[in-house]
Amino acid sequence: MQMPSLENLSLAEKDHDKTTPQETRQEPLYKPVLRSKKLTCVGLAIELINKWRELDEEFPNFSKSSILVSCEQEVLMVEEYVAAEGPDNISRVDKEHVMVCVNVIIDGRPGVILADPGYHVPRIITVMMDEEDPHTGWFTQLDLPKCRKDFCYIFNEINSNYVEWHEKKTKGSKIHMETSLIYVARPYLEGINVTIRRNLVYETRSILARNENGYLIAGIVFEIRETDNEFTLFMDVGDKKWKSKYKFCLFENDAVLPEQVLAKLAEVNTVLRFEDGELLSTLRSVATVLTDHMFVTQMLAINKFILSYNRNEIPDVEYQEDENQEGGT
Repeated sequence: MQMPSLENLSLAEKDHDKTTPQETRQEPLYKPVLRSKKLTCVGLAIELINKWRELDEEFPNFSKSSILVSCEQEVLMVEEYVAAEGPDNISRVDKEHVMVCVNVIIDGRPGVILADPGYHVPRIITVMMDEEDPHTGWFTQLDLPKCRKDFCYIFNEINSNYVEWHEKKTKGSKIHMETSLIYVARPYLEGINVTIRRNLVYETRSILARNENGYLIAGIVFEIRETDNEFTLFMDVGDKKWKSKYKFCLFENDAVLPEQVLAKLAEVNTVLRFEDGELLSTLRSVATVLTDHMFVTQMLAINKFILSYNRNEIPDVEYQEDENQEGGT
């Protein structure tokens, strides 16, 4: 059950050998790339695999057995989805998230080890086919006064090529359940070309710092709108607990900012481990981009179309993102 290394993968979700001459791809206008210090779930997963190379001395070839796997989030029709031979046989998928996976056999019992740095899960998840020890089962991912999140990962009963990721959100007396599907049968080779490209047009944007338990401690977050864009700047470290909202228009054209705003930006900049003035420079750049009304309108339209298309909806149907989604992957 050992999987091939990232450097020498012979299997992929999409079998390119099946491509006919009539199905040749048109060269895209934009080629997504990984940028230093600007890591999505794809970059974080690759970085984790690189760090796992230090384990090879004690566990030979552990990093070479570690692969990227794709995740389809919030799947509504699970049975219909897993009935297909593989993700490449499903016409409408998002593939908006990736994880790190290692296939294991423990005393003859198959399972997988999963790591999810992109979703800031501060633990390794063990998923055994028989759900016996050392199967992780349910655990609490987030426990705040107003919101609690519990996760559980199990193999799908119909198709063991998939692991089900169950998320239980509790707000007061209200409970919301979601099921996502992780394809663990083959390595995911299109993380940069597909997943990062998909993330380019998400409405929710953020730069976040978290502690070792995955809790947010500082950063910025905002929803892109056609007009009147604003962001939330926050800090939650020790006795420093505050949250402020600012209009992006205040950061246009190198405008002079109040000392109080600059002080808060400096505090968050430090926690984010940015270079001096980097956060301010980033916000000014974003403010400039958001003044391009045509670009913003097109970006939001593309995101809306993808969401509606994958849900078999009419493209102009209104869709509201989960208010708890913090920057995606």
